[in-house]
Amino acid sequence: MTMKKVLVTCLLLACIFPAFAQKIYQINEVSEINLGDGRYLYRDAKKEKPLNGEFRIIDGYRSQYVQAEFKEGMFDGKYQEYSRNELRREGAYKEGRKNGLFREYVGGALTQEYTFRNDTLDGAVISYFQNGKVSRSSFFKNGREHGNFKEYNHETGEVRSDNNYENGLGHGRQWAYLQAKYDYTRTYTCEHGKRVGKYEERFADTDTPKVLGQYENGMKTGCWLEFNDLGDTISLENYVNNLLDGEKVVFSNSGVREEIQHYKGGKKDGLFVVLDYSTGKPKRETNYKNGRKNGAERVWVTSNRNNFIETYTYVNDRRHGPYEAVYQADKQQNIKEGTLKSKGQYRADNRSGHWISYDITGKIEKEWDE
Repeated sequence: MTMKKVLVTCLLLACIFPAFAQKIYQINEVSEINLGDGRYLYRDAKKEKPLNGEFRIIDGYRSQYVQAEFKEGMFDGKYQEYSRNELRREGAYKEGRKNGLFREYVGGALTQEYTFRNDTLDGAVISYFQNGKVSRSSFFKNGREHGNFKEYNHETGEVRSDNNYENGLGHGRQWAYLQAKYDYTRTYTCEHGKRVGKYEERFADTDTPKVLGQYENGMKTGCWLEFNDLGDTISLENYVNNLLDGEKVVFSNSGVREEIQHYKGGKKDGLFVVLDYSTGKPKRETNYKNGRKNGAERVWVTSNRNNFIETYTYVNDRRHGPYEAVYQADKQQNIKEGTLKSKGQYRADNRSGHWISYDITGKIEKEWDE
């Protein structure tokens, strides 16, 4: 045999022998034992011997297989997952634990890569769109978020969120671009997972405020303002320890006051007023105590015949006590302001006792008992 033929034969043998060295198992030919520490032991089901070397384990039902190196029955070395002969995931193990760089693929395109140390995420984690652009970049340390996290727009590549972490907790500046009817940005600061200091949302196209507020030790505090896209105030709230406390004002989209409310410790407490949009005058005034209606409630009623004002008495959210209705002034009908229209009593939300109704001159029209 010539030297040339010897070299050719050696090369052929070098290519063939590794293929024969790799053993193929069907999934039911391998037993899997949970070691209880996150690792698994794989054995030849018939021989009950741990796998050693490189093997392909096939799941015929799902056209999937794993091709990996084993040592004493545990993954150790190169590891790959395939589906319909297409590589889906690859990485490396050491003594049964993920160790090193892992990559994931869809349709042959890289979708994610990340690093494990002793079965724990540690290092950069990068995700990709199908077009190859980065969709997310982040960092982990000992399995926890640690460092800068960014998300990107799949078309432009522009940053859509930019957050910072320390030992798994938000720490530092947090920023995001959010899509809604009017896109806006949100910015705040965290210290060890708790929001602190200034909070703001701003309309993306005009860079004008949408929400302005303040946090202290993770809780809303002080005055919070919300605006529409034209710059009009649509709500004003006051907070103490993350609870509504004090006056709250609700405005229409044109900046006209619609409601004035009062809270204490997150519960309705004090006078609530609903205002007429066109005149700014009250439509309803209700007194609350500890989250429930207590005391007088006045309701301005518009009628085809005569306008009037009803006054109810509430106890623990139920009408209970005197009721009175008085006519509103009307010069054309010669009705004086405060002329009595009707009176009676409520008990446990139902009419009770003697009731009287009056005409516009103050004369009794009807009397009855409930």
